[in-house]
Amino acid sequence: DQDGKLRILRSEVAERKVCAGCEAAVTMRYLCDGSTGVAVDTVDRESLKGYVAEMGGKGEGQGKGEMMKVKEHIFVEQKPDWYRIPEDDGARQWDRFSTEFGDVIERWKRENGVKP
Repeated sequence: DQDGKLRILRSEVAERKVCAGCEAAVTMRYLCDGSTGVAVDTVDRESLKGYVAEMGGKGEGQGKGEMMKVKEHIFVEQKPDWYRIPEDDGARQWDRFSTEFGDVIERWKRENGVKP
């Protein structure tokens, strides 16, 4: 919403932050490894530049102030028709999670007593 307020929705394996006004997904933090995914349609380039500069360019393969790079596109089968994945971004694409990350989640669920 215009106030920038977020709500947290929790599941057995993750915490999702959504806009308090419209419930659009913003981030998903996975409990199995602490990684956070960002919904690409909630980020504009100028805001991201400021954030990356503020964070000192921390991130995989980045120097100070460099833009973050998309590592992979997940849940591609659920993307809206209007969203086009760039053909030249070099990121892997998955209908759900990558095979490796899906295995990490399933192992974490078993180890933590989460039912399938």
